[in-house]
Amino acid sequence: MMCEIKGRIMMELERRSGTRNGKDWEVIEYLITEQTQFGKSMKFSIASYDGPIADPLRIGDDVTVNFNVSAREYEGKWYNDVKAWKIQR
Repeated sequence: MMCEIKGRIMMELERRSGTRNGKDWEVIEYLITEQTQFGKSMKFSIASYDGPIADPLRIGDDVTVNFNVSAREYEGKWYNDVKAWKIQR
């Protein structure tokens, strides 16, 4: 499922990093809020699997985020993943 949201970055929620197969990786989760009268918020993540994220988002950035939504099962419960694949400032 491919989707798009336009809004403002309100928070950086979590930053994870590590090394796998000799390559550094980093994942950052953000909270974005639509800038409309009844703006909804959504958590999404961006990832880099070849080193740190070169140009991370900042709180207050107005962006358009294209993302995919997928579901995964863990111990009998289902979780949604929202992963950005394109971000325009």
